[in-house]
Amino acid sequence: MTNNNFGYACLPAGAAMLALSFLCRHFAALLLALALLGFAAAFLVHRARSAGLAAGATFTAIAAAEFVMAFFLPAELAPERSARFDASSDYAKQYFTQATDLGPLANPGVHSSRKQASDGELIYDVQYSIGADGFRITPGGSANPAKATRINFFGGSFTFGEGLHDDETLPYFVATGWQDIAVKNYGFHGYGPHQALAILQGERDTQGEINFFMTSPWHAQRAACVPAYSSGSPRFVLTDDKRVVRDGVCQAEQVDISPLKAAAGRVLAHSNLYRALRVLTPKGSQEKEMDLYLAIVAEMARLSRNRGQRFIVGYVKADDNYLSGAYSNDTIYEALARVADDVIDLTLAESDAALTEEYFIHELDRHPSALANQKRAQLLSQRLELAPIPVPVLTY
Repeated sequence: MTNNNFGYACLPAGAAMLALSFLCRHFAALLLALALLGFAAAFLVHRARSAGLAAGATFTAIAAAEFVMAFFLPAELAPERSARFDASSDYAKQYFTQATDLGPLANPGVHSSRKQASDGELIYDVQYSIGADGFRITPGGSANPAKATRINFFGGSFTFGEGLHDDETLPYFVATGWQDIAVKNYGFHGYGPHQALAILQGERDTQGEINFFMTSPWHAQRAACVPAYSSGSPRFVLTDDKRVVRDGVCQAEQVDISPLKAAAGRVLAHSNLYRALRVLTPKGSQEKEMDLYLAIVAEMARLSRNRGQRFIVGYVKADDNYLSGAYSNDTIYEALARVADDVIDLTLAESDAALTEEYFIHELDRHPSALANQKRAQLLSQRLELAPIPVPVLTY
């Protein structure tokens, strides 16, 4: 075969491999496609011969490393499947509104939310009932809310009950399992302590006897405006004298969310080499983020006590390898215990990695299951010494 013929053969083969790589979301196939296109350029364009051969050889070598890495990468770092939201469900189309003082909230109404595995398996198919204020409605509770003990729930998607029906959330199980309890669920997808503090500082109804905040170490990044989805949410900063002050809102320019970087991130997420390098590369210090996070929680506690409310924290441990620097699950727990009226370990296991499968929705979605929320409601209620609803005695 002449050089030109080889080049002409590589061109359609590279184009076909490129299409296949995007269709199958296969990073090694993408590298092979680029290698073939590089060889095509080398043999069809005289001036590009050196660059084309170098590119072809480089991409071939990296593709080979990708294939080899697939055999050595731990299973948890090389998932065979992924999860995605069903584009036809309300959650993907008309659920969110951005025009709020807290960042994203939901549009009022009843919304469908479906999530599927990449092989088509249904992970969940649920509905979220959203009130006029953009927060989730909790069915049940005290028949006389004015005389009931009210608990305000704060947090992210764990508190909200992502992937669960209205009657499977943590606030629901607390409201319906114990006497004279009224609840308000201020949890929402992607929320952190900064939104919780803003709610307490604002005009929303936060009356009640107890403010409960369910949290985990990854909330520190949210409070520091690191994730792209934090754009538009309340921004707090820590002053030199360790006070928390409001400083506008998290801005998109505070994080690099350029379309090019976002696209590169989506592609690299399918690379075995990239996943391995992320594990091997030391993380930057989280200490400043954690300092701010803990200071925000302390301010939530101070505000609550000034209003005569108890401030309770429910702590869910992160994976040990998530944390770096001076902070660990133990030191974070101890720091929370110094500022809150009480802290409850709600991990339901010795570590997040040890959590058994009945306590999360699916292997591809580790949001709490209904059973996990039921167990956590029991732990919270025992600590608060709530009176359970008596079970009627049947007589015959």
